[in-house]
Amino acid sequence: MHALTKEIRDTFTNIAEIRTGKALNSCKLLTACIDETLRLSPIIGGCLMREVGPGGTSIDGHLIPAGVDVGVPFHVIMRNPKYYEAPLEFRPQRWLSGETPPEEIKVARAAFCPFGVGPTGCVGKSWALVEMKMTLAQLLFRYDMQKDKAEGEDHLSVTQRLQRRERDSLDRFVITNKGPFVKFRLARGG
Repeated sequence: MHALTKEIRDTFTNIAEIRTGKALNSCKLLTACIDETLRLSPIIGGCLMREVGPGGTSIDGHLIPAGVDVGVPFHVIMRNPKYYEAPLEFRPQRWLSGETPPEEIKVARAAFCPFGVGPTGCVGKSWALVEMKMTLAQLLFRYDMQKDKAEGEDHLSVTQRLQRRERDSLDRFVITNKGPFVKFRLARGG
């Protein structure tokens, strides 16, 4: 949080400067934090459904006949240790070149699908990402923030909090859940 806040406050001198463009796009840690958040807690809880082709297929030793729809939920793909080291940990540096080998970033990007993929992917993805960047940058510029644990979470690990969040999530078209719980305090000069 400290490094991200510093990146925003070092990049912009006033809140009016925070808009789409070169300066906002230069905030690499901001983008990495958004990507890592979407990886751990995707907006869409559904599956990438595909129809099994002619001849069927075998999945985990089970024969699946042709014509059957199969799928894997987004959060399962994006927490697979085959694609992400320490998949249940919040590690924005996994998206930053210079901190993570390019091959690892390439593998992580190939499995990154919080907005869906292909022809069924979200048409508003680009706009949503711009809005997230601008909103978070403005919040971090103006406020000092800190995590405020929900009641009963004081003793929980990150993994346990993620599991609780998933258990309590409602999957409609998009996922809804409680939290995160954050305290805001107007920053000096904000």
